[in-house]
Amino acid sequence: MIKAYMAHIETSLPNPRSFIIKPKVFCLGPNNSLQPLEPSEKRNISEEDIPDFDLKFGETLLLSFVDVASGEYDVEVLEFDKNNECKKALEVYRITGSVNAFFAVFHDKEKGDKLVIVRSLSEISRMLDKSAEELQAILT
Repeated sequence: MIKAYMAHIETSLPNPRSFIIKPKVFCLGPNNSLQPLEPSEKRNISEEDIPDFDLKFGETLLLSFVDVASGEYDVEVLEFDKNNECKKALEVYRITGSVNAFFAVFHDKEKGDKLVIVRSLSEISRMLDKSAEELQAILT
């Protein structure tokens, strides 16, 4: 299972920041083709989700859930079930607000579902062997 986060966040501590976080999740097929996955469940964030949230956004946005809880937020957890044929998956986040960026999390079932966080659209396009323009068209 993959957990992705859709959010609107206004923090006040340690400094005021604003983020809109929108995810897209894909199964990586042959030749790194991107097959969109639909969430099997949507729910509000809970205490059990916080370590995963902090793992994904702590380094990429320097944002922890403690920061989020200091302000106003609406965080929704989207759960995706990978089928047996989906050996690799990709979460792509588009961030707007105080920071405008893309970042991705790769999941590899054969390597123990280890997360590899990539912080730019150009890094994502290199890993997938796709042009940045082609990737941007898929993601926007």
